[in-house]
Amino acid sequence: MLQKWPPGLQVARSYKISWLRGDLIAAVVLTGLLIPAGMGYAEVAGLPPVTGLYATIVPLLVYAVVGPSRLLVLGPDSALAPIIGASI
Repeated sequence: MLQKWPPGLQVARSYKISWLRGDLIAAVVLTGLLIPAGMGYAEVAGLPPVTGLYATIVPLLVYAVVGPSRLLVLGPDSALAPIIGASI
């Protein structure tokens, strides 16, 4: 048995079902914004669009479980796209 739960699982243990509707709406809205943005940034960096899809979804899911803050806002950032494109 785990002595200390990862932060995301600690939140899940005390999650209130009344939060579910708002959280689902936020998830749909943010997904609709972040996926096209991540795919666009990947193209700007000279990578296939699917790379942006993976770079958007996977880190957010990992952070949801192991991240120390449930209030931190994460997502793809266009500032890195030209740097990545120049290095490739």
